[in-house]
Amino acid sequence: MRTFSKVFIVSFICFLIAIFIGSYSYVKEKDIKLESEQSYPIAEKMDIGKTIVKKLEIAPKEPEIYSNLKEAIEKSNRVNFIVLGMEDVRTDTIIFASFCLIQKRLV
Repeated sequence: MRTFSKVFIVSFICFLIAIFIGSYSYVKEKDIKLESEQSYPIAEKMDIGKTIVKKLEIAPKEPEIYSNLKEAIEKSNRVNFIVLGMEDVRTDTIIFASFCLIQKRLV
């Protein structure tokens, strides 16, 4: 057990050194500056507080509620389906998909 611990600690230290050297060389090669050295003129012009308040004031759209399945099928803008990947009697993959008829794409 002691041998395992020693090997693990030495391997972990080597891993950390390799990550540090790789990160340092990447930053130097790409000439990336720290956040304190960068300025964001767009963010300075925007009032973040007002933007957040505006987004919170927008009322969420209520989901459409139908009284029965036939009405839901006729009036719905989406087609939902489930895809099952089966091997013998076991299902190993389950994918739920929804197709929007208005936008003509999977959602």
